[in-house]
This record gives sequence, C-alpha cells and structure tokens, in this order.
Amino acid sequence: MSLGLNGMMVKNQVTSDNVYVVDNDPQVLEILTGLVNEIGHRVRSYKTAEDFIANRRQLGRQPECLILDLCLPGMDGIGLQEWLKNEDIEIPIIFISGLGDIPTAVEAMKQGAIDFIEKPFKRIEILRLVQFSLGKQAKTLARRQEVEEISARLATLTEREHETLEWMVAGKTIKEIATRFQIGTRTVSKHQIGCFRKMGVDNVIQLIRLMHRME
Repeated sequence: MSLGLNGMMVKNQVTSDNVYVVDNDPQVLEILTGLVNEIGHRVRSYKTAEDFIANRRQLGRQPECLILDLCLPGMDGIGLQEWLKNEDIEIPIIFISGLGDIPTAVEAMKQGAIDFIEKPFKRIEILRLVQFSLGKQAKTLARRQEVEEISARLATLTEREHETLEWMVAGKTIKEIATRFQIGTRTVSKHQIGCFRKMGVDNVIQLIRLMHRME
C-alpha cells in the first residue's frame, strides 16, 4: 500500500500501462522508478536514448508515457523526441532537466511535450503528470481503435453501397439517390439495407453519427 495523489492509500497493483524513464543519473532512475511503481504502473528505465530505441517494444499499442531527461550522452532528449516523431510514434513526453533552458523547453512544448520540469522535481508533480499523460494516451488509443473499426466496416461495402452511404450521409432521400444513379428505388433500398447491416446501424441517423466519429 502507498499514498495516492489525493493522499489516500492505494494498492500497488501493476497495470499494463508502461512508463519509460530515460536518464543517465542512476539515482534519478531509482527515484522515478520507485515513484511510478507506487501508483501501480510498470516502469522500464534506460540510461541513454540509444538504449531506449534499441530495447523498445511495440510503442503506441497501450497507454504509456516517457519521462525524458533533456541532457543525455549521445542523442539528447530533444533528439529522441524528434526520432519518435519521425517514426510516427505517438507517446506523451514529460521532460526533466537540471538546467533551466527556457528556449529548449519552449521548443519541446511546441513539438508536443506534455510538460518540462526542472530538477529537483516534486513527487506529486511527477505523479500528476504521469497520470495525466496515461489518461490522455488512453483516450487517443481508444479514438484510434474506433476509427480503425469503422474503416474496417467501410472496407466491406461494395462500390454501390459506398456511394449510397455517401449520399445518405449528405442527406439525400432514396428517391434522390435513385434518380442520381438512374436505378429503381427498390435497388437503392437494397443497397441501403446492405450498408446498414455491414456498418452495424439501424437507420440513417445512426449512420451519420457513426461517420462523424471519423472526423
């Protein structure tokens, strides 16, 4: 048991969430590993950016975040942030540094970092940022999964069903769609039914709502 963010006792039950820590200071690694373990998250620690890259797993498949030191031997923190961006790997980054480098902090934030905090850091601040980052990543992954599922359904439609879907979403009636494609209303209804079944909806309103989730 340990103290949570709100001062309540919480169980140290390990979740599937990964928190990566990259810092060349063994003492900092030990402190951060202990803190994150307290709130039940799995921690993987590395002394260099190169170690992190060499030992990375399939990033971006589950809630995770990266606590990253700015000053590292070899590739520095900004360099690793750029590498992740170039590899299209989306992972929330919390930068830490013993140097008050304002221009670098501003650049890191512009590139999408969650925050930039100075050493020595406060325990509650690190834990708050970790929880925020994992929550943010969980929402991103859920959104991505939903879009992928809708895209998979769309891929099962025939060409005519897909065209019918587009016109239904645009607010066109069966009669208007029949006139557009110079086919009978019964044929359009057949395509509509097939579209509804494959997309997992019961009516046009539900279909419109589903398609808006792709935006």
